[in-house]
Amino acid sequence: MAHPAAAAALASLIAASGATAPVGASFERGFMSFAAAGPVLPPDKIFVPSHLDGPTALVVVLHGCEQDADAIAASTRWNALAEKEGFLVLYPNQQWGQNPYNCWNWFLPLNEAPGFGEPAMIMAAIWAAKANYPIDASRVYIAGISAGGAEAATMLSCYPDSFAAGAIHSGVAYGIAADIFTAQDVMKDGPGERSRLGVCDPRSFKGSLFILQGSSDAAVNPVNADRLATDFAGKSSTPAVIAVAPDGETYGYQRIDRAGGRVREVLVDGLGHAWSGGAAGASATDPRGPDATVMMWSFFSDSRPK
Repeated sequence: MAHPAAAAALASLIAASGATAPVGASFERGFMSFAAAGPVLPPDKIFVPSHLDGPTALVVVLHGCEQDADAIAASTRWNALAEKEGFLVLYPNQQWGQNPYNCWNWFLPLNEAPGFGEPAMIMAAIWAAKANYPIDASRVYIAGISAGGAEAATMLSCYPDSFAAGAIHSGVAYGIAADIFTAQDVMKDGPGERSRLGVCDPRSFKGSLFILQGSSDAAVNPVNADRLATDFAGKSSTPAVIAVAPDGETYGYQRIDRAGGRVREVLVDGLGHAWSGGAAGASATDPRGPDATVMMWSFFSDSRPK
């Protein structure tokens, strides 16, 4: 049993980070209990704000390695923003025993095609949420970090009509690895000119994409962000670069827009493998970075159908 003082400190951190629900809101298990492979364990989690004014947006958030739905909710503070803005947040969970570090297995061929494996399970969770909550189908977004970012790239590539926009934080391109060894090489050294092995095509996604990468990321080589951007925007797209200087408390960054701003890459100076601007003391965050959660939601909102 945890020491009472330690337990109180942890509860305080989770509450401050937005992983719990304010009065009238709820942070609860999702509605999908079974998938093709059997029981969904652990189940996904969903945050429902205290105020829902008709059909609303849904943001699907995919956790990284050594995380789960509760950890990514605490570190990113998506729930606090969702309560303020009035949208739903769905947190699919990697299933017990599927990966020793609880990573999404984005690099396995089974998980690089629609209708199979982890992508099918994530889509089933989304469909279950749509069946039980008033969700605007034209405002469904997906975001993820690290392995969750790579999984988000897969979802956008293989289910391109299901999402209005996406965000990939410290992730890698879709379909360029077929095993754990290649995946590790890509993460460490970058994708180079590796051809795409998956059956899906990032160019089929016509929505907007936000990419955030730290320049000091030792787990995912920053060149992976460029490959993501060109895979979704096309190599012929001419980038427009804007530099944002640090303000003394927050890292500076470069904003690189492609395809008229439909694909935006943000390279944060000095950021490692951590959620930029996340909750202090939470899993894999760096509060000194610009707030990735706010930046993503702003980008999603600007890309919504007019």
